[in-house]
Amino acid sequence: MNLTHFKVVFLYTGNKKVYIMRLFAIICIVIGAAIIFISDGRTSYDGYLKIIGFIFLMFGLYKCTKFWVQDSPQEGAKEDDLDDHQDLASKN
Repeated sequence: MNLTHFKVVFLYTGNKKVYIMRLFAIICIVIGAAIIFISDGRTSYDGYLKIIGFIFLMFGLYKCTKFWVQDSPQEGAKEDDLDDHQDLASKN
């Protein structure tokens, strides 16, 4: 699996705005993780850098989970299963 395949499968949904927002969220995750791991905590500025990195990381994760929930077909499948079980229970 190369990078082109990753972009097509994970990022592209046919809507250019969604593609850009997903890419922005992934970049925020990478930048936040890099800032957290690079700052070593020796100076007072490193504590602030870790906080900023954590904010970037959480923002990127929040945006990614919003996109994953929109794309997930599992919610509709669960509702269909519940309806089937209720129909069977009402027939008995």
